[in-house]
Amino acid sequence: MNRYLAGFALALALTLGGCGGPSSPSRPAVTAPAVVPVTSMRDGITGAPIAASVTLNGGVASVTAAGYLPREQPSADVVWLWPQSEDYVRATVYTSAASGAAIPLYRWSAATPVRLAFAAGLQQHDAILRESAAEMTRLTRLTIVALAAGDPSANVVLSVDAAAVPAGFSAYTRLTAIGAQLTSGTIAFYREAAIENDPWRNLVLHELGHVLGLGHSPEPRDVMSSLANRTNERAFGEAEGRALTMMYSWRKAGNQFPDREPAGLTSAARVSIEIACGR
Repeated sequence: MNRYLAGFALALALTLGGCGGPSSPSRPAVTAPAVVPVTSMRDGITGAPIAASVTLNGGVASVTAAGYLPREQPSADVVWLWPQSEDYVRATVYTSAASGAAIPLYRWSAATPVRLAFAAGLQQHDAILRESAAEMTRLTRLTIVALAAGDPSANVVLSVDAAAVPAGFSAYTRLTAIGAQLTSGTIAFYREAAIENDPWRNLVLHELGHVLGLGHSPEPRDVMSSLANRTNERAFGEAEGRALTMMYSWRKAGNQFPDREPAGLTSAARVSIEIACGR
């Protein structure tokens, strides 16, 4: 064998090596992801520091504190805790208002403006829509715009459509989501009088609460209550406002009961959510 062939054979042998032999190519070391220590636990509403118990397991932090939902999330230097009872949050955020089934947290992305409009011909109700949009914005920090009736750029349209509302109900809301991220919606009222003169004169805000991802509240005086003696206030109560603040300030779409952020929250599955509200 001449020296050129011998050199080629040697190079080939070094490249291929043997199973586990000394000439096997070395593999790069795998470095585990750094675990971020939790240095601060804070009240998600007031921002006040909280004394809490923290357990780190790999890259997951579990945090518990009296008066707050137990939080599980990827470890971070600051963990924002949810100051509400599990029963209230389960009913208002994690239970389907239509079926009573357990659901993830549904919410809009901060990058998606919510554009509300009545259908053409209902411009006489634009004022209550502007009022409701301002109340929604106050608690969510979303960009929420009340457009003129009939504006084709709306991604949430409110109309009068008796055929779309199940018998015995005042309104019917249908939402579309990608994964758990809300993207569009429609609200149908069984008659025009239901918009402002229903026995629940805050029916517009109630339905728009569903548009934000709220279910039905167990508190009879909440706007989102489904009980016959619920409030007619046109502003969310303290408890439902607290839930909205936590949902939109510190939690991601797909968060799970009681306050758990699992890995892999994103999903491309298209979801339809339907809610009928009674009279």
